[in-house]
Amino acid sequence: MCHLEHCAGRAERLYGHAAFREIDEVAFAPPFTFDHEDCVQILTGIATELGRRSRH
Repeated sequence: MCHLEHCAGRAERLYGHAAFREIDEVAFAPPFTFDHEDCVQILTGIATELGRRSRH
């Protein structure tokens, strides 16, 4: 499961790369072995954190 602090850390690492800050779109593909609920939680958490950072 993706706890908020883990998602925040992933978002921070992504924003640490200059190239990432220049893109307009991003796609994530979790492993097929993850349960649907886990995929939703991970993707929602990362999208939430990336959205917060993109507004600053």
